[in-house]
Amino acid sequence: MRRVVLVEDVAETRAWLRDVIRETFPGCEVDCAATMARGVRRWPRLAICWSST
Repeated sequence: MRRVVLVEDVAETRAWLRDVIRETFPGCEVDCAATMARGVRRWPRLAICWSST
């Protein structure tokens, strides 16, 4: 995996998930967005995996 796009509205959770991803996938680029709309605007060609848990 080379790049992860993380969409999470809670800043503290977003930072925690970003750190977990970086630790789990060393060298992987992590891009973050607070909303799905912002994420899609920034990365329109990426596949979206949705989790509503």
